[in-house]
Amino acid sequence: MSSMEGPPRETFIFAVTQISEENHSEFLRGACRWYTSFLEGKMREAWNPLFMILLVGNDTVAVHPSDSDIELAFKLLEMIIKVIREKKETSLIDIVDALYNENLLRYTDDERSAATQLVFIALGWICMLYILLFIRLNANI
Repeated sequence: MSSMEGPPRETFIFAVTQISEENHSEFLRGACRWYTSFLEGKMREAWNPLFMILLVGNDTVAVHPSDSDIELAFKLLEMIIKVIREKKETSLIDIVDALYNENLLRYTDDERSAATQLVFIALGWICMLYILLFIRLNANI
């Protein structure tokens, strides 16, 4: 399977795991619930300094993100994963370019430093589930 239609959280999880939700084990379901809650908390933390100014289609006036703003952020994370999966060797700039080409980010500065910072931070967050799954698989629990 290469893509999935549905709510942004579900399509993001599918992009990470490449396993449809109905085929998730009990452990993976719990890990995904934790992971999306963790990501939402991180998105809310980084909303004002990064997401609010960069995401296309969000409410740029509200101090706190709405549920639809968080869904936009999940779409952005999903696109980051898609870019990584499509290219064997990917740089931060490749990912930033893809996000701009998909019209997910608005230009804020010529150097695109805020966008690069957002992608760098998001990559750290995305790696959390891989680490959790790796620990689980190695523990044979």
